[in-house]
Amino acid sequence: MEKNLDLSTIFQAVTQQLAENKDTLNQADSYNHNHGDNMVEIFSLVQQAVSQKAEQPISNQLDYASKVVEKEVHSGSGQLYAHGLSNAAKNLTDTSLNEKSIGTLIQSLLGVEKPKPVEQPQSQGDMLGSLLSSFTGGGSSSQQNQGDVLGSLLSGFTGGSSSSQQNQGDFLGSLLSGMTGATASDQQDQGLGLDDLLQAGMAYFASKQDGESNIQAILEAIMAASPMSKSAHRSQSGSMVASTIMNLAKNFLQ
Repeated sequence: MEKNLDLSTIFQAVTQQLAENKDTLNQADSYNHNHGDNMVEIFSLVQQAVSQKAEQPISNQLDYASKVVEKEVHSGSGQLYAHGLSNAAKNLTDTSLNEKSIGTLIQSLLGVEKPKPVEQPQSQGDMLGSLLSSFTGGGSSSQQNQGDVLGSLLSGFTGGSSSSQQNQGDFLGSLLSGMTGATASDQQDQGLGLDDLLQAGMAYFASKQDGESNIQAILEAIMAASPMSKSAHRSQSGSMVASTIMNLAKNFLQ
């Protein structure tokens, strides 16, 4: 039976993590010194909002939370997360929240947009195959079409075969498809965003060089593709949001 996650539980964990690091986030905000306070307020409202709509589909819960945050929180971060929640609602219509869709929630919250289709997917696919081969250490023969790109990335991230890591592979694949804007089945038609994938891939490669864990390396790559990374304090809080959801989902799936 497919396991489903609960939005209220997820956002309660996020709120708790932000509250524990509120002072640190306030210090990181060199301008207003209140980013930690704002983040706790935002996700407290989100958690309360989704709880009120717990019996409805997750898209309805997220849409309602977006409207509450937009109305009640007037900070720049509040408006960014209101927009992210709205996008999450649109992207998670007619689905449950599980290892196949958790990545969509994370990338939507953090404002990671799906890339536009490329005009010449075949030539770009060859270029991306070569780049990804250098990131993951794989041979070019395993990346001859875009349908193999996500599999190659996933193999590099997990360090193992799909048969030995099926559940975590689905979870990490969801995160990666969120970053690239395509699933393994539709990459050939849609294409991949070169700029975003380059930035994410470089962040991943740098993280692995530093000896960080696979989850941390993926987190670095996600944040590299997020507009939150343009601000030091938003990047820090966004990393907390993403890592909390990722770790909660990973533990849930074990």
